[in-house]
Amino acid sequence: GCLSETHIMKISVELSSLQASLDIITRLAPPTSGNVTITSDGKKVQLISSADTSRCVTTVPCSVDRAGEYAVPLAALRDATKGRGELTLTFKNAVLSVSSVRYSASLVTVDVIPLDEYEAEEGQVWKLLPEQSNWLRKALRDVALKPTLILSSWMPVGIKLTAKGGFVTCYDMQHMSWVSEKAVSGEFECVLPLDTITNVIDLFHKTVFSIRHCTSRIEIKNKLTQVYLNIPSLEDLPSLSDVQSKIKSASAEKGKTFVIPREALTAFLENARAVMTKERAEIRIEGADKGIKVEIKTGQGNVNAQFKGEGKGSFKIDYEYLSEALTKTTEDLTLVAVDNAYVSAKFPSTSMIIALNQ
Repeated sequence: GCLSETHIMKISVELSSLQASLDIITRLAPPTSGNVTITSDGKKVQLISSADTSRCVTTVPCSVDRAGEYAVPLAALRDATKGRGELTLTFKNAVLSVSSVRYSASLVTVDVIPLDEYEAEEGQVWKLLPEQSNWLRKALRDVALKPTLILSSWMPVGIKLTAKGGFVTCYDMQHMSWVSEKAVSGEFECVLPLDTITNVIDLFHKTVFSIRHCTSRIEIKNKLTQVYLNIPSLEDLPSLSDVQSKIKSASAEKGKTFVIPREALTAFLENARAVMTKERAEIRIEGADKGIKVEIKTGQGNVNAQFKGEGKGSFKIDYEYLSEALTKTTEDLTLVAVDNAYVSAKFPSTSMIIALNQ
């Protein structure tokens, strides 16, 4: 707010610094109100944004002449500064003036909504150096699965470090994919939405940063930026140790191996779209004398194919899950079917378990 009618706060900033800060906020805490708070203690300037499940505070490298606090619409600030180099932002009364060489714009500011201060909380901390964050970034890409929209709109990712190594899994009740790495160790555990943690790591991975797991939130910090994430409700999800024991027992099971040629399966999955409806579709896969038979039947019709490959017995699997498994490898698809309950697969960079349709 303004301290007096004549209170003026002036910021000199490079467009690239401002844009970088706006990008961070837009990705990690797009403001629910549409507005971003610009606050200064007279020495440094911070942008603060608050979303439904996250908050972001980021320091903008710039010079400022005094303390003050204002709020402006994020989109307006981004648009009014685009393509300009050196910028001067002047706050006077309730107006923000943006000026650059032969250019000026004025924006009406909005009321600053005060945010509750966070109480300091204890929690497990994982300090990531670039080597570890690069590993985590790749692991998140390798395990990524799409959410089953019927069950949930977000896909959980679990990260667990022990003295024995690091473990990252993307999972729900129907399917899971995971990677393990002995070289990354520590003592840390958290579960977050895949999109959220992927965005954070994409923005932070070139810096040294830490992730702290507190009781009510997860805090991610580097030199310039702090992100506070609400811990999502994990009620309907198995715990990370349940996921690990499921993986352990599945790895020990003997099943029937099916080898399905990649090109033939890809073509069939394309053809299968001809009869797909809004319902989730299932594919029946059967080991035949001379290879593999695949079939899809829906209210719209059916599509069948037979091709080389190997396997004994048969199983039914969700169309989306099968397509997703195929994206994890560039080789032919090898699936091990266990007791008509699930199939497991080992890929170059990740492993998977998919529950079968009964």
